[in-house]
Amino acid sequence: YFSTENDSIKDLVLLSRSAIFIYEKKYLEALQELFNTSDDKNILRTKNIYLATAYYGLNRFSESEDALLKIENDSLVRNNLHKLFSKAIRVQKRNPKTARILSMMLPGLGQFYSGDIRDGINSLLITSAFMYLTLNTAIQYSLLEATSVLPWFSRYYMGGFKRAESIAVNRIEEKQYLLFTQIMKLVRDN
Repeated sequence: YFSTENDSIKDLVLLSRSAIFIYEKKYLEALQELFNTSDDKNILRTKNIYLATAYYGLNRFSESEDALLKIENDSLVRNNLHKLFSKAIRVQKRNPKTARILSMMLPGLGQFYSGDIRDGINSLLITSAFMYLTLNTAIQYSLLEATSVLPWFSRYYMGGFKRAESIAVNRIEEKQYLLFTQIMKLVRDN
């Protein structure tokens, strides 16, 4: 790579290296390699697709969109790309910490916010059952005996809001991946 005088060979090596970095999700390193390539028209399409991929991986959606718009001339495709990137921005605005806080306030609410209704109902029912058991034990017997149920309640309560955050992160990543595959399919087909 360093010893060759041929720019096209250097560009191919840099593109290959950037593809490897993208595959390894090292997007900043991929961008660094891509910025070292020339603006030769033979590699411009591939370079812009790799740039778009790296920017998308870094959640820099406007730069990713700009890179793809440089290689797309069809106004319908450009409009569809803009719509898909707008969806990606909306998906990214969902905050996993919000899901966690909502589940702290009411068990299961964070899972509902993230779109996992089944897990939300499960969390709500389990923590409600342990809360009922704690209160019933306190009324029927004593407060001291009711504290024996608190470790189980605490386990499911804390597990619920931690799980709500991880569900939100997974859902965001899943939706971003699906949007990206739609974007790449649109670019590939044109």
